[in-house]
Amino acid sequence: MQVTIKLHASLRPYGRSDSNHGLFTLETAEKATVREVIRELGIPPEKVRMILLNGRGVDSESILSNGDRVALFPPEMAFNMYVAISFRRDLKS
Repeated sequence: MQVTIKLHASLRPYGRSDSNHGLFTLETAEKATVREVIRELGIPPEKVRMILLNGRGVDSESILSNGDRVALFPPEMAFNMYVAISFRRDLKS
């Protein structure tokens, strides 16, 4: 199955050499978890602070489906993302 990966900031070097600013498609096993993808990319788990799956915050045990979009954020960006997501929720209310 294929998923789209977006690596932010200091996680970009773990992406493929042909990625577009950390954005690339990854072929992975059916029903793979986010944790398995992180491991497959060689990213130390402690370097991933926030995970978005199709625009929603999830944990690393989330199971992926074909066509999913996964964004991985390092600690230096995670706080800013939490604030942005919180602000976006407030706008929807």
